[in-house]
Amino acid sequence: MINAINNVQQTVLPGANILFNGSNVRTRSCSSCCGWLNHNINSGLFEITKSGIYEITFSANVAPTVAGPITLNITNGGENIIGGEMQTPGTTADVFENVSATILVEVPCNCCDTFTIKNNTPTNPITVDIGPSIVITKVA
Repeated sequence: MINAINNVQQTVLPGANILFNGSNVRTRSCSSCCGWLNHNINSGLFEITKSGIYEITFSANVAPTVAGPITLNITNGGENIIGGEMQTPGTTADVFENVSATILVEVPCNCCDTFTIKNNTPTNPITVDIGPSIVITKVA
């Protein structure tokens, strides 16, 4: 399990991933016995290395740098996962709104998958406030 966070505000360009610079809880790292998760500090990549069913939960306060809709997605290998899309209208620049999503994903046998939170807002960067949180838990 991991509960990764970022304790600084960040600007995320269109097509880029949200980065996480720390964790509140981290178990089952690949460097430990029976581990299934790779995540490097200051990265937005979460690699699951063992088959199973996992729950991914993400929550953050986000603001447009220029007024307009914001779209984030939970992705696997860079591709959007159905049910992992988060949107907010972003009607006022620099005003934070909360987005969140929870999905179940299956990692197949003899495989690994890499998950990210991607800014799919088409043209403008967004600001992610202090404290975005992603939780990945193996459920089966």
